[in-house]
Amino acid sequence: MPAASDAQAAVGRFGRIDVLVNNAGNFFAGYFEEITPDQMRRQIETNLFGPMNVTRAVLPIMRKQRDGHVITLSSSAGLTGQEFCVAYAASKFGVEGWMESLRYDVEPFNIRTTVVEPGFFRTEPLVDASTTWPEPTIDDYAERTRATIEAWKSMNGRHSGDPAKLARALLTIAGAGLPRTGRQPRLRRPQLLKARPRNEEASHPVNSTHNAADEPIESCDHVNAVNSHYC
Repeated sequence: MPAASDAQAAVGRFGRIDVLVNNAGNFFAGYFEEITPDQMRRQIETNLFGPMNVTRAVLPIMRKQRDGHVITLSSSAGLTGQEFCVAYAASKFGVEGWMESLRYDVEPFNIRTTVVEPGFFRTEPLVDASTTWPEPTIDDYAERTRATIEAWKSMNGRHSGDPAKLARALLTIAGAGLPRTGRQPRLRRPQLLKARPRNEEASHPVNSTHNAADEPIESCDHVNAVNSHYC
């Protein structure tokens, strides 16, 4: 399995895996009746089973170390259903349930988990390489479909979220030491790393040495919507 060989390659190079960032993602847009069963499966395969596959490959290494941190990129669509996002939201709600439950599986081994729910940021989420747009096939949806596609395409690259700032904040979370005793705290803080579209195992086992930008991390409390837990 590619994820297992990649994990072993990381250990061979760095000696260990301290942090895993699951950031596989793509987007099948549209109303439920116009999304095919195959498209729904492909959406969930990438956004949910992709991170699961990589995490399954890395957890034995972290258990052996008795230390590690699994960070998975979810979405604000994993917290609240949204129009035109039925397949994407279904996949991200799955991510939420999996990660919330995984916490209790791995906590005894000193492995933390964090689930991150960003909204729209300037990471080209709405380009054709990342998004599959629906073809209007049902008259009742056709006008809304065309209007939504036009509006969303016009937003691409103009979102207010700054991925560079949030990536630096995520590196701070990944490198932060937490007390290893007692119940682990929850944080509400927005973070982001750029998703790699259409790759069912596009996640990154990384060594703990990061060259973060010199610019100080500013507070992200003003940014909308996140429920990021350390576990």
